[in-house]
Amino acid sequence: MNHLLKALSRLLATIPFRGLLVLLLALELVYLAEVMLDDRRRVLENQQHETVAEEAARKRARIENALSSTVYLAQGLVAFTRSVDQPTETQIERALKTIYEADPRIRSIGLAPDNVLDHVYPLEGNEAALGLRYAELPEQWPSVERAMQSHQTVITGPVNLVQGGRAVISRTPVYLQDASYWGLISIVIDLDALLQGTGALSRTDAVVFRVLGDELADGQRAVMLDDGPLDVRSAVQMLLHVGGGDWLLLAAPEGGWDRFDRAIWTWRIQLYLGIAALSVFLFVTLLSRAEAKRLAEELRDSNRHLAASNDALEYLSRYDPLTNVANRRYFDEVLARGLAHCRRQKLPLAVLMVDLDHFKNINDTYGHAVGDDCLIRVASLITQVLQRADDLVARFGGEEFIVLAQGLDEAQACALGERIRRAIAGTLIEHDHAELQPLRISASVGVVSVVPDRGMSGEEICRRADDALYDAKKNGRNQVRFYTAEQPEEIPT
Repeated sequence: MNHLLKALSRLLATIPFRGLLVLLLALELVYLAEVMLDDRRRVLENQQHETVAEEAARKRARIENALSSTVYLAQGLVAFTRSVDQPTETQIERALKTIYEADPRIRSIGLAPDNVLDHVYPLEGNEAALGLRYAELPEQWPSVERAMQSHQTVITGPVNLVQGGRAVISRTPVYLQDASYWGLISIVIDLDALLQGTGALSRTDAVVFRVLGDELADGQRAVMLDDGPLDVRSAVQMLLHVGGGDWLLLAAPEGGWDRFDRAIWTWRIQLYLGIAALSVFLFVTLLSRAEAKRLAEELRDSNRHLAASNDALEYLSRYDPLTNVANRRYFDEVLARGLAHCRRQKLPLAVLMVDLDHFKNINDTYGHAVGDDCLIRVASLITQVLQRADDLVARFGGEEFIVLAQGLDEAQACALGERIRRAIAGTLIEHDHAELQPLRISASVGVVSVVPDRGMSGEEICRRADDALYDAKKNGRNQVRFYTAEQPEEIPT
């Protein structure tokens, strides 16, 4: 038995056996690393898919709402046609003009009793269309026939306009009180203006969109909106209900779904290097305990790298999780550095306090989810206004945002505040409360710009901006006010 134990001890002391132990441990760590990376990939892909789906849903709702609001205007002409038995030319022109002027996205309106176009507004530039018989137009008759059969509005397009741009055509069939077919109401809608008004032409959150309309003769769908290249097979697909048919909304992350591969490979390399380093460390330890002091130093180096990684995580903690702008902690750090710089260089330092008007009422009326959407939108709008790399926007607390801009004097700071106020004023916030009015927001802005001396603190500058904000709210909100020496007693919400 003793001989067996001695033989085993000698075996354990050999370099090959120690190397085998280290190799087995390294293989186990590689397996665990791959399991962890695979799990992380699934989490990132799920988050990415949810983000794309949410953006697609918002985009779909905006486009559907915009089309519905414009197409719904045709119902006014339907009611007019049913209620007025023998309308005069003046009555017809007044009705067409009223509908035309109600929506700037409408390019023209036509009335076609018995499917013959005999009224167009505006007439200028459309004279050649008068007298057109839809039944004799093979490229348009199928949509007219579909509208007649379905008793619903049918939207087709896009078509290229002579004046430039693209349009879709809304065709609404009119049936009289006795269910007899009267004719057709045709509305030409500026497609680019409609999409621009919904924000569909603005790229957001690194998501690429494509909207496909009617089926063409070759079986392909017409392209209504195209942000850029995307893989149709893997894109998130949603139907847009327009008129009597459906368009197709496709959405995918910019750069494709595999954009996390580079990050995963970076992490994999780092993990493998860590495993290799650990394996070498263990092997060297097994070979020579005399080198413990040197290996301990290497361990301290590893701890320093870990501390550096923790510093990176600390950096991530400097941003507000809701709005993705800097939080107050990071703002205070940047303000301290900016204050010192402007003091040395004798430059003006501008601070703008931006407060969302009536935010408590928004939360109470529309709910906190809509309130959060307001904050996210305001943060995005302020970020878009700021163009200089050194400018900083931060969420200061609640519905308040604060902007730091070095080198701006009073006039420049006030101009920046006005650009921010205009960007926010009248912004429409989508909500699901059909019984409530549309929500349009505004903000008040307090501005201060000073060349700081040694006795002036960052807190004092922020207090002055807050005083100016109070003055803006006291005088009616939705305005920009520069700091005066008057002291406020309380700030309206």
